[in-house]
Amino acid sequence: MSKRSADNGDSISQPPIKKVQFEPIFIGSISTLEEMDMKVLQFQNKKLAQRLEQRHRIETELRQRIEQLEKRQMQDDAVLNVVNRYWNQLNEDIRVLLQRFDAETADESENKNESEATTSFLMQLSSWDKEELNDKLAHRVQVSKRAVSKVVQAFDRLSQRNEKISLALKGEYSGETLQIDEVIKKTNIEIQAENRNLQAINLQLHEKYHAMSLKMSELQDTITGKDTLTAELRNQVDDLQYELNKVRARNDKLEHHLGEAIEKLKTFQQIHGSDEKGNNKSTSLVASSVSQTKFN
Repeated sequence: MSKRSADNGDSISQPPIKKVQFEPIFIGSISTLEEMDMKVLQFQNKKLAQRLEQRHRIETELRQRIEQLEKRQMQDDAVLNVVNRYWNQLNEDIRVLLQRFDAETADESENKNESEATTSFLMQLSSWDKEELNDKLAHRVQVSKRAVSKVVQAFDRLSQRNEKISLALKGEYSGETLQIDEVIKKTNIEIQAENRNLQAINLQLHEKYHAMSLKMSELQDTITGKDTLTAELRNQVDDLQYELNKVRARNDKLEHHLGEAIEKLKTFQQIHGSDEKGNNKSTSLVASSVSQTKFN
């Protein structure tokens, strides 16, 4: 009982072996080995044609997928080029603004008296996450952050200076006692008007410089895209040349196999032709003998 139960347990634990089923092939009636060879060649050619058709279908699908990915890559590259161009222009604009603000010459008292909003904004800039950025992108982000921080600091210092000047002009400044007469006030007004004119001219020149820089960056991106397209076309030409060589080699093989098949067919026809001639000769001899017996 124990052996039988153990055998039953082993038979239950092992899954049944799956038998591979092949599709039956009907080749019809065969009388000679040559016909058998012809049937086998026809079957092999049919299977090869099916495999080639399946391979061509897979290649077509892969080509479509590659074209889709290439289009998506081109779109992504275009977007990245635009972002890169405007990012560079932003850094350049900030640099020009810092030159206008004269941000390098700063008062220590003004640096200490930065407003709370400015300080919180600078702290927020410095608290951005860097782990998800690579080295080059992190460097560019750091450059932009420092530039924006300098602009904010310069604007805050400029606001403090304007406030001091306003209080001094009103005579309400609690620091130094300044005695400003009418001539100095008039000169100050003229200088401010001239400064505004110079700032307007500088702004116009900066706008023109901005437009020209964007245009130049766009042309550089276009040249880069054309160079990339040229390289891709060269790679495609190399691939097509390789495929052409493969097709030529395959064509040579097919011509060789075709020549062998023609030779086999000629041999097959010669063998069957000689058999038919022998049968015709025997029938003619029998007919002549029959006619001679009739005449006798």
